[in-house]
Amino acid sequence: MEFIANTSPYSHIIDSRQFNEKFIYEIIAKTEEMKSNLHSYENDLNRKILATDFYQPSTRTRFSFEAAIIKLGGSVISTENAEQFSSVAKGETLEDSIRYISCLADFIVLRNRWNDSSFRAANVSRVPVLNGGAGTAQHPTQALLDVFTIYENFGRLTNLDIGVFNDLKNSRTVQSLVHLLSDFPGNRFYFCSIPSLMLPAELEEDLSKKGVQYLKTNDLREALSKSSVAYFTRLQAEYIKDEVERKRLMEEIAENENKYCKYAITEDTIKFMPENSILLHPLPRGPEIDPRVDLDPRAKYFEQAENGLYVRMAILEILNRRNRKKP
Repeated sequence: MEFIANTSPYSHIIDSRQFNEKFIYEIIAKTEEMKSNLHSYENDLNRKILATDFYQPSTRTRFSFEAAIIKLGGSVISTENAEQFSSVAKGETLEDSIRYISCLADFIVLRNRWNDSSFRAANVSRVPVLNGGAGTAQHPTQALLDVFTIYENFGRLTNLDIGVFNDLKNSRTVQSLVHLLSDFPGNRFYFCSIPSLMLPAELEEDLSKKGVQYLKTNDLREALSKSSVAYFTRLQAEYIKDEVERKRLMEEIAENENKYCKYAITEDTIKFMPENSILLHPLPRGPEIDPRVDLDPRAKYFEQAENGLYVRMAILEILNRRNRKKP
C-alpha cells in the first residue's frame, strides 16, 4: 500500500516495512536504556491515555502495552472483545469507532482480524495507531521485540542464519519479522514446513527481488543445524477458512507421527541446534515446542516475551516525543 511506504513510523506503526535502520536502532537503544534504568522514565507519559481496541484474543501484546503506559505514568482505556462489547456489535464501522476513540486517547493499539484494519484506522485517527496484530498480514511491534531479542543475544542484526518453522503461510509474526530482517545485509533464511503451510508467494517474491538468500526445506535437522536463530510459530488454525483443509490439518496434528509434529522442538531435536544459537517463539505455543526444553539455555522465548514490555515502552516514549494530538 502506498500509505505504508510513505508513512513514517513516528506517525503510525502499521507495517514492519515502514522501519528503516535508523528507527530500528533508535528503538533498540531506547529499550536498552529503559531495561537498565526503568525508574527514570516512570512519569514521562503522565496523564497520557492508551486505548487498547482489541477484536481478537491477546495476552502478551495487550498486557505489555497496558503495563507499558502505566509504568510510564499514563493510563489505559480498553475493550478486550470489541466485536461483541463495543458499538461495532450495533453495526458501527471500524472507522467511526477509531474517530471517536482518538478523541479520548493519545495512542491507539488495534488488533483486528482484517489485514487492512490498522491501515484504515490510521487514515482517520487523530493520534498514533499501533498495529497490535492485523489478520495474517502484520504484527510490527512483535517484529521489533523479536529483533531486539536477537540483537541482545548477538550484538548485531546482520549476517545471521535465520530458520523459520511451521505455519509460515498464515503467521503475521513471520511476515513482519522476515520483511524486517531481509533488509539487513548478509542475512540468510531457512524456511521449514509442510507444503500447505509454506511461505506465501508474495513474500517469497519480495525476498527474490531483494536478492536475499533463502532455502525452502522440509528437513527439520538441516534447517536447525544451519540456524543461529530458530523462530517457531504455532498453527494459525483460526485463519484456515476452508473447513475441509482445516479439518485435514487438525487431524494431521492430532496424529502421533504426523508431519506437523516432525517440525517440533523436543529434547531430541534441540540437539541439532548449534550451541550458540537461540530459540524464539512469539507465543502462545502449541505442540511445536515441548515444555521440557524450557530450561535449555538456547530457549529465549520467555525473555523475548518479557522484552515486549520494554520495547513497547520505548515505542510509546519515542512516538510521544514526535506527536501531538491533532485539533
